Amino acid sequence: NTVVMFNFLAVFAVAVIAILFALIPSLTSLLKSFSTLLSSYNTDISSVVSERNITSLTSPPVNHNWVEENFESDNESCDFMSFDFKDFQSSHTNISTKLFTQPLVLLGFMTNWTARAQWKKSTLKSLFGKRMITSGSESSIVFSGGSAGEYKAFSDIIDEMDIHSNITNGNNFVFDTKILQSIPEFRKDYFIPSVFRSWHNIETEKSGHSWSILSLGPSHSGLPMHSHGATWLGIVYGAKRWFVYPPGVSGGVRESDFNPLQPVSQWLDKVLPQLEGLPKPSLPFQGARGMGFRPLECVQRAGQVLYLPNGWVHQTHNMGQTVAVGGQASWAASER
Repeated sequence: NTVVMFNFLAVFAVAVIAILFALIPSLTSLLKSFSTLLSSYNTDISSVVSERNITSLTSPPVNHNWVEENFESDNESCDFMSFDFKDFQSSHTNISTKLFTQPLVLLGFMTNWTARAQWKKSTLKSLFGKRMITSGSESSIVFSGGSAGEYKAFSDIIDEMDIHSNITNGNNFVFDTKILQSIPEFRKDYFIPSVFRSWHNIETEKSGHSWSILSLGPSHSGLPMHSHGATWLGIVYGAKRWFVYPPGVSGGVRESDFNPLQPVSQWLDKVLPQLEGLPKPSLPFQGARGMGFRPLECVQRAGQVLYLPNGWVHQTHNMGQTVAVGGQASWAASER
């Protein structure tokens, strides 16, 4: 019996070895196919990620449920000079400081901002909905020099903005100069353009000579005429229509005819028509003062950065719900 069992096991082992040798070519082919499939899958994933990054960096962002507004063709022009990032890269050392004595629109400076792809309403409410930021009326923000407003939960502000998305009540505008104290995580979602880092950086923020700002408001909202130190603002979603006067220049509309702290929508209805037909100030501005001018205008779209020098009087009007971040420099009384 022992001999029989031994012979049986020997025959069985030989048979198993023979079967394995017979299957080796098939297993090899199967492994090669699996390896090819895995490589193809990884290539596809890399391609998708690459395309997603390129799309988020070079194309206008999806609105991510921010309420948009159709543009009227006659309101899409801009009176300011514009410069592309690649032009700054090639000639940055030769750029005259005189260039920054005029308003500018900068193109291509927001391509690496993750905010453009990630600042969805749902994401902001989920991650930062309980953080407290300031929201106030348009006139109170201007009257106080930008510091007015009451603290509200971020999610409540977004919900309130949705309720009033097409209603101008002037009471739910965000102009938060301490946004990075409330939501320091925002700092990694955008970058201060290199051309402004001499006056806006972490050190100047610590010393109080500059600060970061979040501007957020419903369609048709904005801030009435005001001025302050040098400012840059990049729009993440939405668009802004700017009305700008050089220092010492105005339309000449008397305050008795219109309260300058009324909502911007009323200025558009009551004052702007009175300025039709008046000349606009010439650029580059040479310092001549006077009244009887129509303001310079510019529609700033998502993905663009707008720069204003010290003392340029301006007001803004949101075209759709608009989210923007930027920086502002202090403006000493001795410089005014």
